[in-house]
Amino acid sequence: MEINRSKIINYAFWFWFILVTVLSVIPGTPKSRVSVWGLEFRMDYIEHLVVYFILGLLFVKRKKEIVNERNVIKVLYLLMWMIFAIATEFVQKFISGRSFNPNDMYYNLAGIILGLSMTTVYINRVKRS
Repeated sequence: MEINRSKIINYAFWFWFILVTVLSVIPGTPKSRVSVWGLEFRMDYIEHLVVYFILGLLFVKRKKEIVNERNVIKVLYLLMWMIFAIATEFVQKFISGRSFNPNDMYYNLAGIILGLSMTTVYINRVKRS
């Protein structure tokens, strides 16, 4: 039985996209905090960064032709995902037990930008080798 890699990546992308969307609208999720050397840090910032990084990575892996697209198309995809990252945080203003946190939004944006750009650069380098 042959495993279709592109189908798996496609399913993984849609699963992750739905998971991110659902987790963004669940009322009242707890905040995790870690204390390192006397400094307190909210772990959910790292979670936002990683979750959106994976979303960007899966999108590029799913849509490999994005690597060959014109820069205008790449910028449009980037803007589309940046709007999604902002919107998923902004909508929390209207959900019971949740609130808009600009820091969460910044980590969403950083994750999506890094996921999209690093995966695109990696695929470009692999194609050249």
